[in-house]
Amino acid sequence: MTRFFKKLRQDLFSKNKTINYLKYALGEIILVVIGILLAVQINSWHQNTLRLKQEKVLLKQLKKELLDTYYDLFTDIYLLRIGKTSQEKILNVITHDKPYEDALCFDFYFLKYDEYIYPNTAVYGKIKELGLDIIQNDTLRENIKALYEDFFPRISKNTAFTTDISNYLDPYYVTHFTPNTDLDLHYIIPAITDSLGGRTYKQNALQFPGKNPFIGSLLDSLNQSEKSKIVTSSFDDANYTIGFVPLNFEQLKKDPQFLMLLKEVEADRSYKLSRYLQTRLTVRKVVNHIDKVLEDD
Repeated sequence: MTRFFKKLRQDLFSKNKTINYLKYALGEIILVVIGILLAVQINSWHQNTLRLKQEKVLLKQLKKELLDTYYDLFTDIYLLRIGKTSQEKILNVITHDKPYEDALCFDFYFLKYDEYIYPNTAVYGKIKELGLDIIQNDTLRENIKALYEDFFPRISKNTAFTTDISNYLDPYYVTHFTPNTDLDLHYIIPAITDSLGGRTYKQNALQFPGKNPFIGSLLDSLNQSEKSKIVTSSFDDANYTIGFVPLNFEQLKKDPQFLMLLKEVEADRSYKLSRYLQTRLTVRKVVNHIDKVLEDD
């Protein structure tokens, strides 16, 4: 074929058919350009196809990562709401000068209870390395970025915008409270459930006194032979409870320092809970959006 075109060019030139030769040369240039453009287009199509496949893989991995983090959000919100309820009970008793009730020891416990999430960001790190534009949908991309660079840091340990409630109250508790040791005093918080992305989340009821969860986890991790080597009777009967009892409740009600701490804790917990709820809502949006994108594939 090359020899044919070469002979054709020589014949045209030898017969002094300059115009025809120029037409032929132009046509040959056009063919070369079309060939290059086709090659570029095919390569671009191939790269886009690979990028689309990579996006689907990353979205599947990101969904799993977010569903793992959602469990933290689910349980933390549960505990933060308990703390908020306890805080409101204590404030109501103090502001209305009500007498002390034994069950308040549990509320004083949850008053200083705090939570943080520890999100895994490995998949998001991969996405950033490849470029956020690998996520084609603008809304999905912006929501993912907001989660990892705004929402998660605000409720993560060491980067949260609020003071650790437990550390904030600890110094006061050391000098004004004593641990509750009354195993006849009972306290139950109902179980709750939630679901997202094909997973079901359950927070079992909190019941006190109850079996020590650390001992239960230890026994569950041992085989029968290992269990037989330790005395389990004391473990099986080991109940534990929680709570803090004020040393002088009447004085506590009038203590301006405690009232100030109570107000500060109220503000911090309300802010943190609002951030948690916004984060949970955004995670749900992202996971549901990912499911839609994967279904449309």
